[in-house]
Amino acid sequence: MMTSTRWRLVAFALLLGFGVVGGAIAVWRFAPEPDPLTSVAGVDSRLNQLRRELGGQSIVGLELDVTVDAPNRAIEVQAHIQAESREAGRRRFAFLLNPGFTVTAVEVNDRPARFVWSQGRLSVKMPDPVASREIVTITVHYHGVPDARVLRSPSFTGSACILPSLAFWHPFDLQSFFNVSMTVHAPEGWRVVSPRT
Repeated sequence: MMTSTRWRLVAFALLLGFGVVGGAIAVWRFAPEPDPLTSVAGVDSRLNQLRRELGGQSIVGLELDVTVDAPNRAIEVQAHIQAESREAGRRRFAFLLNPGFTVTAVEVNDRPARFVWSQGRLSVKMPDPVASREIVTITVHYHGVPDARVLRSPSFTGSACILPSLAFWHPFDLQSFFNVSMTVHAPEGWRVVSPRT
């Protein structure tokens, strides 16, 4: 015959076992849907979507005007993108950019343009269809703190702001090779250094 202490231990073990199994079922049952980028099928689907959006265009040049806001550890940028259409009648150009930024305005050939900015993708509607091999200038105004969840995060200290290209702090399209020119407005006493200086 079991003593009351043993019955209590057996009862506790049974309750604990049911609780763990019940908890596992609850976690499995109510777990959120997986992020599309955590499965091979999700990544493949996302890449195919990007290929469709970015295909038919090419960046041929990029001019950046960058202001470093040291107290807020942020940057403000005007990016002048020279983009070429590789298809007749192109109505949209798309670019990727660090999702930590806020895009405030876009112009196409100095005319205000409609755009959609969502989760690191910028889609710009052309005021008029763009002919094949025609080059347009798309100016993107954005500011903020680059999101550190990308491959390489930028670094701010009291006297430095390091912006590696893998922080995706300027517009790109995963396929183009282009020249970049840059003007940097840094706080007094700071020095601007780039791989070419």
